[in-house]
Amino acid sequence: MEKIINILEAQDFKNKGKFFYCTNDDIKSRSKDEILNWFGSAEKIILENGNEFKIMSIGPMISFTNIGAALIKVDTKNIPAGIYPITARIH
Repeated sequence: MEKIINILEAQDFKNKGKFFYCTNDDIKSRSKDEILNWFGSAEKIILENGNEFKIMSIGPMISFTNIGAALIKVDTKNIPAGIYPITARIH
């Protein structure tokens, strides 16, 4: 199953390492278990430009705005320069 996620601060990807900070307005829970359940067993993240990365882990986070958020660790050391996606799909 594919789901659309928002990617915040993707322009800082190079400085932060291998993580994308992702949110989705459909997740209305502050429970880490429910946030992790929403992401399910996602195996890859596909950026809006078609680049895809294998997901190594998903770390649910509590957002103060009651929107589910997660740090998604991907299997890569860099992202192509000049790509600052704002949405992606998880599969």
